[in-house]
Amino acid sequence: MHLPAVPVAGEPLEGDEAKTAFLRCSAQEANFFDLDLTEADFSGTDLTGSNFRGCNLTQTDFSTATGAFLDPANNRLKGTHVPVETAGLLAQSLGMRVSGFNGDGGERPSRKKSRS
Repeated sequence: MHLPAVPVAGEPLEGDEAKTAFLRCSAQEANFFDLDLTEADFSGTDLTGSNFRGCNLTQTDFSTATGAFLDPANNRLKGTHVPVETAGLLAQSLGMRVSGFNGDGGERPSRKKSRS
């Protein structure tokens, strides 16, 4: 499998290169550090264990990628398209419980005190 050329860390992409495509790739445990991946397409790509840090992922499409975890504290994510799995993992990493995701039935604990 041939992966597209990726610029040196911090080097901006220009023109059509800004729309890099990683289509149906296996990019497990890959490191994406300090890259401008604006409008990149990761359709069908397995990103299990991959790290994105310091990246511009504006308008990037991860909608059919698997195993993606994107930390908003370390990446620019405005308009990024993600699958429900990724959104659920992000919410859980922030301490939230997501109804219907990962076995959470979505039942809220009762706030009423029982009278004995």
